Amino acid sequence: MTSPTLEAVARVRRWLAATRMPRGEVAARAGVDEKTLRLAARPGWNPTANTLARLEALIPPEWT
Repeated sequence: MTSPTLEAVARVRRWLAATRMPRGEVAARAGVDEKTLRLAARPGWNPTANTLARLEALIPPEWT
């Protein structure tokens, strides 16, 4: 069983890999540093709850 947080991290990672939005734009819209997005691709990425919520807010509801 995975936790909701781990599922959210995995969802954000999948969306970051799939989106055509430039990383700089994603960072600006989410209000996070671009370095945060670069770190998302690394194993062990452990975003704050605030960062995770900001990135999840950018994911369209219909996106799976």
